[in-house]
Amino acid sequence: MKQVLTIKGKLPSYNIFYSGSHWTVRQKLAETWHEIVWAAVKKQKLKPVKDPVEIIYDIEFAKGTRDASNQAVKLLEDGLKKAGILIDDNYKYVLAYKVMIKKGREDKIKITIIKL
Repeated sequence: MKQVLTIKGKLPSYNIFYSGSHWTVRQKLAETWHEIVWAAVKKQKLKPVKDPVEIIYDIEFAKGTRDASNQAVKLLEDGLKKAGILIDDNYKYVLAYKVMIKKGREDKIKITIIKL
């Protein structure tokens, strides 16, 4: 089983978490992205997954470049958990993930959840 979720927007980099931002700023950012994921899950009608998964994050940027390892995909994964798609995001349920980035026409994220 494979499910795909598409979100328009620019995912923040992990730099915001390491730049000395106040914890309330980081918390608000996390809450915002959890809500974005929840809304996309409901709109695109994803189904909960009870089995272990691999998650592929295809991130497209309209402008600028970033390292693949600097994408704050944890915000997306936590959003999937809060939306009820993942039972948990620990090693028992998320066995692997891959981050792919590319230049594109718009800022968007495609999340592919593959049941293993």
